[in-house]
Amino acid sequence: MVTDTYSSFIVGLIPVLAGKLELSIFMVSILTATNFITNNLTQPLFGYLSDRYGLRYFLLAGPVLASVFLSLIGIAPSYYVILIFLFLGNLGVAAIHPPSAAIASYFGGRRKGLSNSIVSFGGSIGYASGSLFIILIVKKLGLNFTPVAMIPALIIFPLLLKFSRSISRFNKNENRVSFLKRFKMLRKARILLLGMIMFSAFSRDVLIYSLLTFMPLYLTSQGVKLLNFGVITTVFILVGGIGGLFAGFYSDRIKKELQ
Repeated sequence: MVTDTYSSFIVGLIPVLAGKLELSIFMVSILTATNFITNNLTQPLFGYLSDRYGLRYFLLAGPVLASVFLSLIGIAPSYYVILIFLFLGNLGVAAIHPPSAAIASYFGGRRKGLSNSIVSFGGSIGYASGSLFIILIVKKLGLNFTPVAMIPALIIFPLLLKFSRSISRFNKNENRVSFLKRFKMLRKARILLLGMIMFSAFSRDVLIYSLLTFMPLYLTSQGVKLLNFGVITTVFILVGGIGGLFAGFYSDRIKKELQ
């Protein structure tokens, strides 16, 4: 939840940065594209690395990288520095997702769908509140005070440092069958289904990121206050997170009935 809070900062800051730096629509789209590509497309790499070197390092590095670099966006001196901060900060967001999903599946037992959806819902709460959180900081303190947003991660880091060792011990005892070997054992029909799921997720995210990229500019140009836009975004994302929670619960029930 804390880490995903930082990944939606750019959504709340788009109207402010567009006005300050006189950004074109194309330049705005590059901001959210950088956010999306770094956050999502690097997750398989971090999944591989966390399997190979252990989950603990990535659980600890994720919040730190995300909080430091994404909280500095407000004081970045230029558009290109913002892109660098977005890239580095979202590496932290990407780093924490694979190990947290693995931990949720392990401790979920027979309720893997529900346990994964609970972790995902935590991320949805963070992502939903992130844009509103950074908007409140900008409105109350000013754009130069966005580094204040590092505070939640500074609070959570000592807790992760204390408990992550015991939480991540389980992956040392896992049956280490290689991913490629498992993949080759799959029937073609299952590979096709996996591809369809990936395409569905891709299509969903293209739609969501398109809305979150251009909705801020459109609504603020129509006179909607920045704070009100933050509330709209929070509700929009939070409803999606609640849907995921129900989906996780019912996926376990459907799986049980099919067995």
